[in-house]
Amino acid sequence: MAHRQGERVGALRDAFQKMVRDPEFVADLQRTDVELDPLPGAQVEALVVRTLNVPAAVRDRAKLAFGR
Repeated sequence: MAHRQGERVGALRDAFQKMVRDPEFVADLQRTDVELDPLPGAQVEALVVRTLNVPAAVRDRAKLAFGR
């Protein structure tokens, strides 16, 4: 199962990268004044893992600092 999941993740990451390079997609974005500077999937995954692994004490201080 993990192998198939890895294949799916790879396929989705490849498809996303192809989409953001597609000339029609880029042209549509330019017409709407939307900026897009996507990160590669592996980099997004690393950011999410790092965020989820922030110690509880740090999260609590951030909540106090930002009032949330």
